[in-house]
Amino acid sequence: MKRKRRILNLILNCALICLLITGCGNDRIAEDSESKEPEKVTTNESQLVEESFEQDEEDIEVEKADEIIESAEAVSLLDRLGRGINIGNSLDCFDEWNDQAVVTETYWGNPQITEEYVRTIIKSGFNTIRIPVTWSPHVHDNKIDDDFMNRVKEVVDYAYNSGANVIIDIHHDRMFAPSYGNYNFAKEYLECIWGQVAEEFKDYDDRLIFEGINEPRFYGSADEWTEGTAEGADNVNKLMADFVNVVRSSGGNNSTRLLLVTCYCNRSGGPALDRLILPEDSNIAISIHSYDPYEFTSSGNYREFDDELKWQFDATIRNLKMYMEKNHIPIVITECGTYESVGKSGRLQYLNYVLTKTDEAGIPCVWWDNGNGYGYGAYGLFDRYGNKPYDQEYVDAIAKEN
Repeated sequence: MKRKRRILNLILNCALICLLITGCGNDRIAEDSESKEPEKVTTNESQLVEESFEQDEEDIEVEKADEIIESAEAVSLLDRLGRGINIGNSLDCFDEWNDQAVVTETYWGNPQITEEYVRTIIKSGFNTIRIPVTWSPHVHDNKIDDDFMNRVKEVVDYAYNSGANVIIDIHHDRMFAPSYGNYNFAKEYLECIWGQVAEEFKDYDDRLIFEGINEPRFYGSADEWTEGTAEGADNVNKLMADFVNVVRSSGGNNSTRLLLVTCYCNRSGGPALDRLILPEDSNIAISIHSYDPYEFTSSGNYREFDDELKWQFDATIRNLKMYMEKNHIPIVITECGTYESVGKSGRLQYLNYVLTKTDEAGIPCVWWDNGNGYGYGAYGLFDRYGNKPYDQEYVDAIAKEN
């Protein structure tokens, strides 16, 4: 439409100029020529041509702006985030028996996160680094300890200043049991933490992403690792809305930052997702976790990733794709992975199949790395002491497509 209008303006202006020059309508032009100086006719012609060019330039600028907007919208979340990795079991350490016990990031056996280690990850081809954070051991009188906040910021900067996308969250804090009786307390704690974190990071650009709560669930109950209950879903929904509100109200770049919300326990199954009520916001995505099929990924036995297991994972992907298409919202798998104990052959089969399927679905995946490289419970891809992969083939299988 803009091009047609521009062409029409040019044609009309050229026609008018021709009339003035060739003398069409002789009587009228003769009268005008007697009463007006020739210079003024020339000046009007210049103005007409100049105005035409000015309009032309304005239309071109508008079209360029439209092209930029269309180009930005065309970039999917998969293109933006690619394949990522967690730095787990570090800043998310806590005491299982005492949430308030003083702990450090080495409490679970990993060394301190170093800039060299983070750069090793990025150089290996990972575009996104998720940094799980447990805040509760470092909160006193409703304030996050300055030393811990500064340490989180330091680690974020290792990745952010190297050009990576960074995700930070509330991870193991167990204040979020989603019952009606606990909701007010959970909301107050959530607003306390995210209010301070949002303020600390509000000047960071959109490569920093906030994720509301990791796996909100009924801790220790029969429903802890299920698809949840109506009560659980209702309260998780309210907490997700509270999370979005407190971040957006902090201003700065937080007013437009990508925020990740979730359903009960970050489950990928239909019942949990179907109960999710999305906050009213224009820049959110859903965080889910997929250790599917669980009997394979969390197995202590060597086995192949066979057709039956592929069929089970296909069911997960179909469910996620249906949800995205129905609700017009992207999904990020912020945790996935297998134990090393399934064996190299099976693990590589899993990696190649699962990541191909998630790429086809447009879903970014973030591998769960807990620093442990060998045996049962070992999700680690990188040796954090040696700043190198435990096995380069695993890293290549994930990062080669980034």
